[in-house]
Amino acid sequence: MTDSATLPIPAEELATLRACYPAGFESSLVMPCLRRIQELRGHVDDADIEALASYLRVPRVQIEEVLSFYTQYRREAERSVERSQVPPRMRSVVRSYFDRINPDAAKKP
Repeated sequence: MTDSATLPIPAEELATLRACYPAGFESSLVMPCLRRIQELRGHVDDADIEALASYLRVPRVQIEEVLSFYTQYRREAERSVERSQVPPRMRSVVRSYFDRINPDAAKKP
């Protein structure tokens, strides 16, 4: 595996996660790592995906598949609702759009 410096997960936590899986099963770390990234940042952005793919030596598309299949993961685009670039009168429209394409996101704080 490559350097983990660009991942938000501390190296010690990565080592602990890695120890849970035998050699050759790096792809099994995708979900635990994504969950931890989201816990730390509140979302998973493109830089996290690139860093995780590099760290685990798996194709980026493998991580994208997990993110698109499991609705508990929030992408950076969904955070745009909370940013000031979205006019206040449009935030509810944007939020309802994301809720429609990701119904489980509405349940999150």
